[in-house]
Amino acid sequence: MISSKFYIFISFFFSYLALAQVTFRAVPGKEKVQEGEDFDLNFVLTLKEQTNIEPINYPSFNGFKMIGRKRSQQLNIVNGEKSLQNIETLILRPEKKGKIKIGSASIKVDGEIYETNEVVINVTDVHKTPSINKANQIVFLDIEMSQDSAFLNEPVYATVKLYSKSYDALRRRSDVEAPNLNKFQVKKLPISSEYRDISQEVIDNQVYVSEVVGKYVLMPQRTGLITIPSFAVRVAIPIDFFEERVVELYSPEQELRVKILPKNAPKSFKGAVGNFTFNTYVNKNNLEENKAFEIKVELLGKGNLSLIKLPKLNLNEDLEVYKPKRQDAYKEIDNIQKGKITETYVVVPQYGGDYEIPSMEFTYFDPSIGKYVTLQSENLVLNIKGKNKQVSDTIFLAEDALNTAKQDSANSGKFIFKDGINEIKDTAKALQNKWTDRNKNKDKHTNMLIYSILGIISTGGLFFIFYFLSKKRKKEENTEVNHFSKSDIKKKLNDLKELNKQKESTDFNKKAQELLRDIANFYAQDSSFKTEEEISQLLTKHKTENYANLWKETYQSLQMAQYAGINQENFDRILHNCEELVTKIN
Repeated sequence: MISSKFYIFISFFFSYLALAQVTFRAVPGKEKVQEGEDFDLNFVLTLKEQTNIEPINYPSFNGFKMIGRKRSQQLNIVNGEKSLQNIETLILRPEKKGKIKIGSASIKVDGEIYETNEVVINVTDVHKTPSINKANQIVFLDIEMSQDSAFLNEPVYATVKLYSKSYDALRRRSDVEAPNLNKFQVKKLPISSEYRDISQEVIDNQVYVSEVVGKYVLMPQRTGLITIPSFAVRVAIPIDFFEERVVELYSPEQELRVKILPKNAPKSFKGAVGNFTFNTYVNKNNLEENKAFEIKVELLGKGNLSLIKLPKLNLNEDLEVYKPKRQDAYKEIDNIQKGKITETYVVVPQYGGDYEIPSMEFTYFDPSIGKYVTLQSENLVLNIKGKNKQVSDTIFLAEDALNTAKQDSANSGKFIFKDGINEIKDTAKALQNKWTDRNKNKDKHTNMLIYSILGIISTGGLFFIFYFLSKKRKKEENTEVNHFSKSDIKKKLNDLKELNKQKESTDFNKKAQELLRDIANFYAQDSSFKTEEEISQLLTKHKTENYANLWKETYQSLQMAQYAGINQENFDRILHNCEELVTKIN
């Protein structure tokens, strides 16, 4: 028989396990702060699952002033065990010095009361930055900050100024030496060598001449109270008529309070701080297949422009897109970076039709309102004149088969499937005419009928053509003939050199592409169409990877020239690459 003591032990054991599943702690952000310095006090409730929780009973905060309060929640998974944390954060500001104790807070969870640990905060004197005794000084260095507090990544402007009672000290000085500013993203602003920013100022009832000797944009990368160390400059001060002394001057240290950005930032936030507008636009209206045009992505406004990366443009795979060119057009006005950033994409549509330029999202933090702002560019739809992809590909396949059949028929002295060939040819032409009518009338039913007719006729006609070609090619399989000789390739290279001398850019481009295709066919020993990637693998197999990369680079340069134009210097480079490729053929 089980004793009553055992029941008591089991009840106590499971009660202990239940209690162990809930913890309530007080965690200060800092245990040592300066008088007047804000700090966080976090009350962290950890439990296995969300249950009935009552509000926290706070202790007395004598000696502190409550500035704000915020709540957050997070789910933790450790070794497969889940736990839920409810975090309530109080922002406190000490109002007196000394070691101040904060008592326990309590909370009731499912009827059970839990208490936190006590917290002791050591409040010290305010760290005072050594000030410069300017009275009766001949020369001294000072620094002016645009603000004494900022958010993370918000630009802060530091201006270093040299003061002197005579112009002589301003003439005999070194450049400013900046301290270690590893807690900031730093941009040094240029100072004009022609125009010196010199002015007169009255300090402590004495007249000084001052000169701006250094300008810096400091974008803080950490939060909290950050000390900006001293800047330095060396100055030669005359002692008498024949002698002078070189002294090293230091600016006073400065403190910057960096505030943390609000939590739950949108996914599109990448650190932009300021105030901006955002849009995309196309540079022309009449767009045609295989004709290049530009899409511009533009950000305008003020803020940390030098740190901003624009979102990437994602387009349909039938729109050939080149790497964007970035242009920064901003400058510092009234201690703020103002202007715009533009990224320009060169786009070449491969086919006609309607293409969507999807809306892009850009998020920034506006310190003036203390909130995240999300902007969206306009959703654009481009109408490209030309043949639809499906129709264009089918016509190309039919015409290629027709040309091949005609060539083989001519070589054999017979015209085989003449009626079928003419029928497919006529159908292809009729299809092209009806596609033009479709662009005008936008008749969907006609378009579907065209596709159906094309599919039936093309499939039947192409079947007989390919059947004839396959029989002919089987006869020739045992006799391999080298149709692509090195001498023919060299001849094309000589033609290319002549075109380069005559400045015939269009013919040069065409001849160079033929030459590169012949080099690929020399190793493949067939003239079937191959992609750049297939040719690259082929040349790597028969030659080397460097040879394949040189071929690919040259071919891509020619493609770019076809759409966007290219100067004579680049044509010379392309010719040089072709010479090197031909020389290494074996």
